[in-house]
Amino acid sequence: ASQMAPTAGSLYDPDWRTHLDARHAAQALAAVWRGLVPLPWPGPHFWNSNLLQGARAAEAVLGLGLLAGGAWLFRRHAPALVTWLAGSGALLAFFYAYNPYPDTVAFSRHCGHFFVALLAASWLQGHASRLLALLLAVHVGAAAYAAGMDVALPFSGSEEAAAIIREAGWDRMPVVADIDHATVPVASRLERAFYFPSVRAEGRPVPRRHVTRRVLRQEVARLQALTPGPVLLLLTYPLGDPAPFTPVAVVDRSIVANERYWLYAAR
Repeated sequence: ASQMAPTAGSLYDPDWRTHLDARHAAQALAAVWRGLVPLPWPGPHFWNSNLLQGARAAEAVLGLGLLAGGAWLFRRHAPALVTWLAGSGALLAFFYAYNPYPDTVAFSRHCGHFFVALLAASWLQGHASRLLALLLAVHVGAAAYAAGMDVALPFSGSEEAAAIIREAGWDRMPVVADIDHATVPVASRLERAFYFPSVRAEGRPVPRRHVTRRVLRQEVARLQALTPGPVLLLLTYPLGDPAPFTPVAVVDRSIVANERYWLYAAR
């Protein structure tokens, strides 16, 4: 990680956090809970969620308890104890010092290495504890829930959105897309470039927030001045009042919440 060198201004190039901060320490400890107890928030958009999301203090306290519980389990076996403390300690340090989303707990899919560290320490100890068996049962249950939802719903709406655009002949139109990182899957399926107003407006990708209506109107007008004709808007959020744009399609069946799409035409 110390060798990563993204371009200046990149979303994934935050400053390393070397000062003490209680809020970020709580976020790091919450990652322990999310990695060891991956119970998703019930509903179709469970991806990267946790049953206790929004209760950061509770997640942090439970995460600290799980860390201490693991140390207690391995207290009589030095190699297992060192493996658990070194593995979880290194992960904690990374989650604390390097988080590109400083106001949120790490995504659940990034936290599973805590469970790997627990498995490795248990293997060195030579037997599975009741805690490991309980956590394994939780993981199996969460996996079964995820598999069931994956059968019922597409993981992403990008395939359906690309099919709608292609079948309607809109793939030959200029496309203004927002939020940028969540609309890239559609661009990839269409094998073409989209225009991302967040980059032009801000000079870099904007994490998980959309550009203003004024910026959308300005960028559409700019594109129409260069290439006269209609422009397609591909958005990951609905416009409350779509004027002056015309709604043309909605793709809202997706496990990933920000890979649902609303399509508008600007004529």
